[in-house]
Amino acid sequence: YQWNARLAEDILISIFDITNKGKDLDKCVVGMYVDPDMGGSFTNDDAFFDEIDDITYSWNKTFISNQGLPLGYFGFAFLESPGLGFDGIDNDQDGLVDETQGNGIDDDGDWVPWEDENGNGVYDTEDVNFNGVLDPGEDLNENGRLDVELLNDDLGSDGLGPEFFEYSGPDPDGTEANGVPDLGEPNFEFTDNDESDQVGLTSWYLRSTREDPGIEGDEHFWSTEIPPGTFEIVDGYQVDISFTYGSGYVSFSGGERTHRYAIALVFGNDFDDILRNKRTMQVIYDNDYNFAKPPRQPVLEATADDKRVFLKWDTGAELSRDPIYGFDFEAYYVYKSTEPSFQEIKTITDGFGNPFLFEPLAIFDLDNGLKGLHPVSIGSELGENSNLGVTYNMGTDSGLEHNFVDVDVTNGRTYYYAIASVDQGYIPAFYPDISEKEALQVISPTECAVNIQVDPLGRPISFDPNTIQVIPTELSAGWMEPRVSDAGIEHTGGRGTGRVEVQVYNPHQVLTNHRYRVEFEDDGRFEQFDTLRYTGFTNKMVVKSLTDDATLLNVLNPKNNDLSEDMITEGFRVILHNDTTKVDTNASYWSTGSSPLKAYGLTGVNTGQPVARDYEIRVLGAGADTSLNRRPTNFQVWDVTDPDDPFRLIFLLTEQSEPEVLDHGDRITIFNNRTDLKRLWGIEFRYPGDVDSTARIAPAPGDVLQVITRKIFDRNDSFEFTMIGNDFDDVKTKNELDDIYTVPDPYIAVSTLERKVVNEEEGRGDRKIDFVNLPKRCTIKIFTVSGRLVRTLDHSATEKNRRLAWDLRTKDGLEISHGIYFYVVDAPGIGSKTGKFAVIK
Repeated sequence: YQWNARLAEDILISIFDITNKGKDLDKCVVGMYVDPDMGGSFTNDDAFFDEIDDITYSWNKTFISNQGLPLGYFGFAFLESPGLGFDGIDNDQDGLVDETQGNGIDDDGDWVPWEDENGNGVYDTEDVNFNGVLDPGEDLNENGRLDVELLNDDLGSDGLGPEFFEYSGPDPDGTEANGVPDLGEPNFEFTDNDESDQVGLTSWYLRSTREDPGIEGDEHFWSTEIPPGTFEIVDGYQVDISFTYGSGYVSFSGGERTHRYAIALVFGNDFDDILRNKRTMQVIYDNDYNFAKPPRQPVLEATADDKRVFLKWDTGAELSRDPIYGFDFEAYYVYKSTEPSFQEIKTITDGFGNPFLFEPLAIFDLDNGLKGLHPVSIGSELGENSNLGVTYNMGTDSGLEHNFVDVDVTNGRTYYYAIASVDQGYIPAFYPDISEKEALQVISPTECAVNIQVDPLGRPISFDPNTIQVIPTELSAGWMEPRVSDAGIEHTGGRGTGRVEVQVYNPHQVLTNHRYRVEFEDDGRFEQFDTLRYTGFTNKMVVKSLTDDATLLNVLNPKNNDLSEDMITEGFRVILHNDTTKVDTNASYWSTGSSPLKAYGLTGVNTGQPVARDYEIRVLGAGADTSLNRRPTNFQVWDVTDPDDPFRLIFLLTEQSEPEVLDHGDRITIFNNRTDLKRLWGIEFRYPGDVDSTARIAPAPGDVLQVITRKIFDRNDSFEFTMIGNDFDDVKTKNELDDIYTVPDPYIAVSTLERKVVNEEEGRGDRKIDFVNLPKRCTIKIFTVSGRLVRTLDHSATEKNRRLAWDLRTKDGLEISHGIYFYVVDAPGIGSKTGKFAVIK
């Protein structure tokens, strides 16, 4: 098993329960034979061990794989091995001799009883219903606080206390808060992993491929390689290293016929990193496999209103106790999204530009001096090479809140909210007494999970207690939501393969029927190759109003998915999805011929500059061209980006297969010309792994491979679009029934209120028309132009919910056709209202 905690994610733990079902074995060693080949090659590997940390580890002395990728360290470490509690030896070197998990004694003295604060000998708590909240009638001493005596490890035989969701009350057997350790409680006997005098690593043998026998040499292993105390390096091991390590002696006899071994497969960027990871894992082990536990998830409630959403959550997370760092709750983050995965708000990137953290709508934190960016950068706990260059925002010392009103909502639209609880992390300079444990590792904050489960079509089916779905509804009628016109966002110039997205930000500021243009500029870095053909990388985005002949936005070095105010103008936000220039292997194809050989772009040192151009590999006959390194080939390389101006290119060839013909493993480096010799692209030709050897057909004369690239935006790219909407229906009357309307009207293929399609196999997704401003109880009948009844809908809801959705299906469950439809709303005792709407599919 493995943790998703950032500091423990490089560790995989395997549990081995070994049982002897045969005759008694009084003297055994359990170990492993390891033959590492680091980076794909068996040369230049090395290995060593650390007896103190019970770890063996391996590395490649070049630290570069066969593919040119960086290599790190990997190793195996004993986290749990049998304890020898009767040999008079401190086997695990922890200062205790012959400690065991079955002697009824807390050998290491780390079990902590409950705190009898008033000295009455009885466990006292005001939290009658164990929900962590001061409810009416619970404040017995009238001090305005929920007074609870800490149970610590005295949780009873079920091992659960009030801070656990599974807790249902004190243990029936009376073991909770009885002042003595009981089986099942933390830090006692079998739940205390370090309450065992474990054998650990007792042998390590670096083998020689010439001198030592193979794995069939049982006698050699037993007598030479794995006896306890054997730590040996054999000459000649460097050819192809392998090693054995073991733990013993232990007995598999009598009542001890089963022993458990927990062996961690540990990885690291370098020696310090792997040792740090192992020691981190040891901390987890010594704390009974607990580590950096985030606070409990709050319980979230929500109420929708007209253009407002009210959120409320409980205080249970503030009573969370981390098993290592103690009571370390710090803040609440408020998240809001229009899709259940919250991916649209995952805009906080790490130092390498990767989406990493959700962007909170609001932060409420303890007023305790811990504010601003956290002192510990995420990953810096593991060393500078693991530093992700991003930290948590710990707030402004605003003080805790448990309510929030969101006024930035659109009526009828579905919103998803989450409240995440965040802990303090750990840095001794700030909280030296946060835990009773010593030598704690500095760590960045952790936050509780935020999860809404969806079905394959992206529809929510299950909500965590700290998440919720809300649809605000309105009282007024007639307003049409603004959007991009049906023509969409048109790519009016250039060859960039990215896209521009337009998102309505403030619908009341959108100017209907206004047309806009998005242009780009580049840094011209590739003009040195050819001023007419090559440009550069995007360094500016400009948004203009063609209607008003005005420049609205000038964004320098625009970033993908930038949701800042710099990208907002006239009520909408421009979101950039710029591509990185690279070979698009999937889009590349043989325009002539049917060879399965594919082109792959190379990256790394001396692979060239990724210019935004397309190429043809024209396979001709023998001697079609000669590479710069004087290798004859049967193909030529052409730049065909501009169909009216194709030109031939020179290249360097590295052959891996049959000489003088294009085949699997061949690599080319394309240059701009013979004078400058500037590297443009590195391309490798390979058969995909799923292509059977019998199907590997080399290209034949006359075949042409189109090498298509993804292209960054440059000075030649532009987009245009028209904004429409933000107007009202003309039909309005003085009474409430006349305020009833449908939205959208007309229905043109799709509605912005419909669920977003996330699975293309679903098709166009759900259809939806909302009837708005309905009375509390009513019946809606929908008719065709000819008067045929299509559907009857019954509405019964609170005054705040004046909408009812129709899925554009008939009473028989069939999809309706396009056309004009009429409806009659009948409200008993009030009156009726008639209307119509159009459906354009």
